[in-house]
Amino acid sequence: MKTDFWRALDVLGAHGAAACDWLRHLGDEWEACRPFLKQAPGHAETVLDPARPTRRLDVVPDGEHGFLGIIADNSPVGPPLALTPDEVAPLAPDWQAIAEALGKALGFTANRFETHGLTRQIGTAQNGSDPVRPVVLCLPEGHFGDHGRIANDLAARRDATMLLPSARWITSPIQALASANRLTLVSLAEQLAEITAVPALAMPPVVAVSKKRKKPLFRIQPGWCWDMLTIEVAAGGRIIASCDGQRNEHRFRKSNSRTHSKDYEILMNLAARSQWRNPPSGKPENEAVRKGFYRFRETLDELVGIPGEAFDTEGDDWKPVFKVSFHEDLKVFKKRTASEDEPDVFEKWHPMSRTNSWK
Repeated sequence: MKTDFWRALDVLGAHGAAACDWLRHLGDEWEACRPFLKQAPGHAETVLDPARPTRRLDVVPDGEHGFLGIIADNSPVGPPLALTPDEVAPLAPDWQAIAEALGKALGFTANRFETHGLTRQIGTAQNGSDPVRPVVLCLPEGHFGDHGRIANDLAARRDATMLLPSARWITSPIQALASANRLTLVSLAEQLAEITAVPALAMPPVVAVSKKRKKPLFRIQPGWCWDMLTIEVAAGGRIIASCDGQRNEHRFRKSNSRTHSKDYEILMNLAARSQWRNPPSGKPENEAVRKGFYRFRETLDELVGIPGEAFDTEGDDWKPVFKVSFHEDLKVFKKRTASEDEPDVFEKWHPMSRTNSWK
């Protein structure tokens, strides 16, 4: 799809603008973008003033077939603007046509599900063996308060990819919601401009995961909750988990011969900092780290199996409900390495303590 379409929609909104306004904004791209617009009944209530594009003219009938654009005050300046029925025909985005085009451009399956609202699921995306994620398109209507309505819609979404017309809709509150609800924000105007360099923007990056579910560490008992759990991070990729008298050990497989599992590194970070924070949206490392943390939470659910949420969220911070600390053997290791000639050897052995240090 043409990026000019999203820039025009950013200005005109998705409620339905006059055909002459779309034509004025799209220019040479009008014919290419016309298939993504459908005509609504009646006529547009206003049009842009060609003499002063920041001003809108009220549309009123003129005779049986014509229309006029007039300045909306008691002392109009200048003659009225003559308009044809075709020029004032209201055109609104065609969600299905847009979904199909975006699916081809961004690499997700366009299978339209929702038909109402500013935000609608238009498809699904799956990367390898990762869970299927909804792809949700947001088309603001161009009215005062759209940011608030979008925030309300996003608050009800979880683990989804959100497509927005441009980066101006990705405000700090929207970013906070995205972080808390595990949403991937995609700015279409900017990303489609780089589509030749990034061919599958709607899909999360590949993260190596095991296809076999991990064996639970506990036999879950009625009444168990996450604040009853204690995890000690031990040396050698091990953790020791305790809950209500049950105690078990798990060893994470190394990612390679020299690097520990990301799940293990995240637990080390939680033991050191007592919270987790993903990089801000827009940072190049955001998607990879966010996806790694998402996979970690899935692994934790498989290993522990306690119902409910394992983390409380405050803004961008994820605070574990369970207790997590270093086991004694890892404390000894840290003290020993800290006393050696190279004081940052523990940091090098534990790279997540560096990659998760954004503030």
